[in-house]
Amino acid sequence: GDGNGFKLGGNGMPCDHILVRCIAFGNRVKGFWGNGNGGTMTVTNCTGFDNKGGGNFRFDKGTHIFTNNLSYLSPDTDYHYGTDVEFTNVWWKSSGVSVNGKGLAVDASDFVSLTPTISRNPDGSINLGNFLKLAPSSDLIDAGIPNGVDIGAVESH
Repeated sequence: GDGNGFKLGGNGMPCDHILVRCIAFGNRVKGFWGNGNGGTMTVTNCTGFDNKGGGNFRFDKGTHIFTNNLSYLSPDTDYHYGTDVEFTNVWWKSSGVSVNGKGLAVDASDFVSLTPTISRNPDGSINLGNFLKLAPSSDLIDAGIPNGVDIGAVESH
């Protein structure tokens, strides 16, 4: 492909998509990209980490709905046109920090590991090990909505 993780364009036509608990990391370009889609993307509990160009999340038009998403480490700022539900999303900012509208800031200490160690379970499902797992002391645990939901793709309990 062209180096993007989740490329959600509608080829010039509005097309709705739903993403839940998805992870985009280490892509050459963007992690999650609306690709000019004017439809509605509902993006919930997704994590973008260390995507190399254009940000972890880039949605530049449409009526998107973002809830409990986590963006950490990228050379580019996230752009998220749409509704930031109850400010539960933690976006990567140009100042080199991840923060949400409530002031919740994120750094490397919020994770058990930022090193990908991915394998397959016997049933074929993906095993992330401790990669992007929230550290027990992380303020992201139970900080999402509804109450008791973590921010990001990997639920701690």
